[in-house]
Amino acid sequence: MKKTFHFAVCLLAMVSFFASCGEKDNKEESNNNNTTENDDYVKKFVGNWMIDGLKINGESIQVPGEILIVMNDNGTGYVSDNGETENNDFTWSVKGDQLTIVQRHGELIFTIKNLTSTECTFAGRTFPGQEGDMGDVEIHITKVR
Repeated sequence: MKKTFHFAVCLLAMVSFFASCGEKDNKEESNNNNTTENDDYVKKFVGNWMIDGLKINGESIQVPGEILIVMNDNGTGYVSDNGETENNDFTWSVKGDQLTIVQRHGELIFTIKNLTSTECTFAGRTFPGQEGDMGDVEIHITKVR
């Protein structure tokens, strides 16, 4: 269970997320898909986030210890699971209300449900290969820096 939880946390961290959840870009995007509005949304994700809420298949799961997700402005990041960061690197991007995390297990796509400058909730499926063990995941994070 701890390993499964760790993977869920990594998934959340990769989401390292935190763009203007709930806000949708109704303007036409330019040919390179980079609008000023989307850039502002991406900027909200940059920083350090603590996972403080986790639901798997609708059931609340207690987050053991401290799971920190660091999202850098260059689209990279990592998860610190109680200080452990080995093999927890990822890249991330945001397009509209979709947060995409690419890590060693594959690509994860989350839907941003809520985003402010201090908190975010996103949801999706667990990373490839773990769907049978985990299922639907909803993660809540709070910005710490």
